[in-house]
Amino acid sequence: MNYILLVEIFKNFYKIHSMRFEFKAFGENGEIISSSIDAISKNDAVSILKGRKLRLISVNAAERNKLSNSPVNFLKNLWKFLNKKPEKLTSATICIFFEKVYRMLSANLTLADAIASIHKSTSDGAERAFAAKLTSDLSSGKSFYESITSFGLQIDSSVLSIISVGEATGKLADALMDALEYMHSQTDLKKKMVSSLIYPSFMITFAIVIMLGFGFLIIPAIENFVTELGGTLPPIAVWMRSFIENSIKAALCAVILFVIIIIYARISRKSKAGKRRIDGIILRLPVVSGAVRLFFMVSVSNMMRMLLGNGVDIVEALRLVKSTITNSVLSSNFAAAEHDILEGKGVSTSFEKYGIFSAELCDILAVGEKIGNIALSFKDVYKIYSENLKIFMKKLPSRITAAVLTFAFSLIGLLVLTIIQTLMGMTSSLSIM
Repeated sequence: MNYILLVEIFKNFYKIHSMRFEFKAFGENGEIISSSIDAISKNDAVSILKGRKLRLISVNAAERNKLSNSPVNFLKNLWKFLNKKPEKLTSATICIFFEKVYRMLSANLTLADAIASIHKSTSDGAERAFAAKLTSDLSSGKSFYESITSFGLQIDSSVLSIISVGEATGKLADALMDALEYMHSQTDLKKKMVSSLIYPSFMITFAIVIMLGFGFLIIPAIENFVTELGGTLPPIAVWMRSFIENSIKAALCAVILFVIIIIYARISRKSKAGKRRIDGIILRLPVVSGAVRLFFMVSVSNMMRMLLGNGVDIVEALRLVKSTITNSVLSSNFAAAEHDILEGKGVSTSFEKYGIFSAELCDILAVGEKIGNIALSFKDVYKIYSENLKIFMKKLPSRITAAVLTFAFSLIGLLVLTIIQTLMGMTSSLSIM
């Protein structure tokens, strides 16, 4: 039975055997406070309130809800608590927790007091359990870095390294601020990527619906109408129907092929050679290749400027960044650059040689190497690549949307031509009759 469980059981037990007292009192600044408190007796309530440095006006017992505080209800609540699934500590909760610690450290609170305050004030079960574990570890002599590492959080290794260095140098608040900036930037990057694809996905769905509506509703209706009048479909309508039918067949084949490719890629990526082959194909795909390389450059420049800016040495920074690269081809290129740097070659020269950054931005790194502040140069490179990524994110949806709208309006234009030709054919037939 752990500490959190014992605390929760005690709370429920105390709730059953305590009474609610309503009180009025003068606060430290002379203001009148009206509130309530749980205590075993009136004397106990008075002693608790006096301990809070309040000048009491009145203390009266309030009516208790016997049903809610009954032993039966206690046992029900305890059973629910024992069978409750543990709340997960999400990345969003971790960011909020780090931000609270950062703000309290900035207000000159000690780390232990900051975490104890979070433990008392938070209503999130997972965050409370995390704070309780940190409080216990810190009281036993563990460092903040050791405590969060032992908790098994899904945190980027570079973030943990920054916290470790910040704690060792006495600049934990600054380290947490940089860690939060990095975590927020990664979250925003993912959100932008998802949001940039929402509108194009809607437009593609819209085009598919129009195509199906033309193929299965509008053109058959025109054909039935013309046939009843003894006419035939104009050539453009016949071509349009054939085009839609063939497009549907091609789309089904494309979906099946896509599923086969995904299955093949998942199986192939289980081996190193297969993973490298698939990653190489990804880097040769139009549009996709540019996006992957741009994300890679943004991520590398962001982590390097953050790690070096917080006192992590270049050797450790390169190792940590390499461990986060998922594309095996880009990872091997980065490893080759790392090898050259460890042998004494310049960072800018090595990054340019293996295509980590463009030649123009490697010149910025060269300036940083000369003045002895390469962390600042990585910050400038990160800003440039971040701006390029924003431009890319804006252009991609607009291009997809333009293509989809062109397709949709082309279908509508063909439909209008079909209707006009049909009416002209019917007019000709009626005039001959």
